[in-house]
Amino acid sequence: MTQSFHWQFQVVYLSIPPTDSANMFRFILEILIMLSLGFILYLAAKTLPRIDDREEGVSGFKTHWFVVYLEKADERLKAVWEKMLRRAGVTVMKLGNSINVRLTKLKKESEKETALTDLSGEKKENGKEN
Repeated sequence: MTQSFHWQFQVVYLSIPPTDSANMFRFILEILIMLSLGFILYLAAKTLPRIDDREEGVSGFKTHWFVVYLEKADERLKAVWEKMLRRAGVTVMKLGNSINVRLTKLKKESEKETALTDLSGEKKENGKEN
C-alpha cells in the first residue's frame, strides 16, 4: 500500500525520478511558488488601502505599523522600477541608433563596392554602357 502511494506521489509530483538534479529542480520550483505567493500577497496588501467603505471625513482606526512599512516599501519600489524602466528605454534607444548607423554604413559600402549592371551583366559607369 505504501509503495503504490509513494509511486503515485512521484507521478503526481512532476514525474521526475528522485535524483540530485531532480531534487534541486523541485527545490527551485518550490521557491518560485513561494515567491509568486508572496508577490500575490504583496499585491493584495497594496490594494487594501483602495478598498474603503468609510466616509472621507470620518477617521477610522489607527493605521497598523505594517501598513505604513508596506507603503514606504511600495514608494521605494516604484522609484527603483521607474529608474530601471527609464534606463532600459535609453539602452533600447541607443541600441536602435547603433543598428541604424551600422545599416547605413553597410548600405553605403555595398553601393560603393557593387557597380550597376544591366541584365546582360556588363558594368555601367555613370548610367552609360561600356
